[in-house]
Order: sequence, then structure tokens, then C-alpha cells
Amino acid sequence: MQSEVTKIDCELSPHSTFVLAWLTEASTIVSHAGDSRFFLFDSNNYRWQAKDHSMAQLLLDQGEITQDEVNNHPDQTRLYKSLGGNHASKPSFSKLPAIQPNQAMILCSDGFWSQVEFHELLPALSKNNLHQLLHSLVMNAAKSGGNASDNISVQGIVRI
Repeated sequence: MQSEVTKIDCELSPHSTFVLAWLTEASTIVSHAGDSRFFLFDSNNYRWQAKDHSMAQLLLDQGEITQDEVNNHPDQTRLYKSLGGNHASKPSFSKLPAIQPNQAMILCSDGFWSQVEFHELLPALSKNNLHQLLHSLVMNAAKSGGNASDNISVQGIVRI
């Protein structure tokens, strides 16, 4: 059996990535391009995340590598969608139900999510000071990433 290969044009020069969430009473619309991510947590459990547009994520989706291999894969920084560059690419959109009580959303860059484990984000639901928790995680991500650290940005929203 011959496998089908999809041609994807990857930009090798740096471009911008983004993630945004538009919250309404009826829904949450998530849009992103590149390797910035959106995470949704519910009752202290990981519930949903936006898949990034990296070659490593594509390899994971095709079963070529495991989840444990994604963050350290050599193609993790090769993106097939981003803002800018020679080829216009459309961002991804997802429509989720409106954020509910006891749910938290985290929007972040790859410099954050590549250095922070899911279990470190779960206390966001039980902490009174989300800002303090995220600040601590940003400092830990910068320390863990060292000189090779990518940009680190994060925004969190909790509905009590």
C-alpha cells in the first residue's frame, strides 16, 4: 500500500504567530496561526487545545512521532502557517461552547507551552490569583529554556 504525501510549504524564515479568543455569551471562538496555542481546562482537567501549525504536530497527527517527541523534535519550529511571509496562509478557527464556571483558558506562545507541563497549569482553576501563578510559570519557563528560550507570553482567563 502506498501512502499519500501532502505537500506543505514551510516557511523557514521567522514570521509572527498568534492566538486569540473571542468570548460571547453563546460561544468561544478561537483563532490561531503558527505555534501559539489555546488551552481549555475544566474542573482541574485538560479539556481541549488548539493544534499548532508546526511540522512536528503534523507528524504527530500522522502517527510518525509520539506526543513525548513533539516539543524536542527538530521540525518543531518549522511552521506551515503563520502571519507574514511570501505565501498568504489562513488562520485556523474553532468554535467552542461559551466558557463555563470553573473553566480556565490559557493563550500562550511556544516559549511558554514548550517549557510548562499540563499539570502545572491545572492549579489555575483553584488559585485565587491566576496572575501570580502565570508569572511564576513564565519565570520557570525562562529559566528552563535558558539561552535557547523562545519568546514567552501568556494570558489566562478563569470563570469562577
